Amino acid sequence: MSKLTPDQMDDIIFGMGLTHREAAGVLRVQAKDLFSWIKGTSEIPDSKAAELLKLEETVEDYVDDILATIDDIVEGKDKPISVPIIRYLGNKLFKEWKPDLYQVFRYHKVYSTVITRARIELHREDITLVPVTFDPESYQNFLESNEDSEANRAAWARIELTNQK
Repeated sequence: MSKLTPDQMDDIIFGMGLTHREAAGVLRVQAKDLFSWIKGTSEIPDSKAAELLKLEETVEDYVDDILATIDDIVEGKDKPISVPIIRYLGNKLFKEWKPDLYQVFRYHKVYSTVITRARIELHREDITLVPVTFDPESYQNFLESNEDSEANRAAWARIELTNQK
């Protein structure tokens, strides 16, 4: 018996905001195979069940990391009303600019799920996590001759957030 029932697999996929076809891509299987697992007409391979469970756990870990980072910001100064977070739209952009996260999530939409879950949690604290869509051209202009770094990306996102208001 598999580590997951068809309903559990479907719930996890839905919870990550993926379609069945997208989930098949993330799991690197044919869509028809995933459909047969969800319908219960064939056994879910333990390796794919474990992979999906690991991905779900990783999503939760990243949400916790984002929330911890926001807690550090809140403790460091007055409680901000909004905090920017960079959103990478499209797999090509995600893979090029966030290869470490691309290796983990394999699909930009899974990372978007992380952002959405963190936004829901922060909303309860009256903090708005505002996605700032990454624009390579704007970011390169911001960098000028400086090196790319997470700190520079965060600074760019804060400026972009201010410009959006």
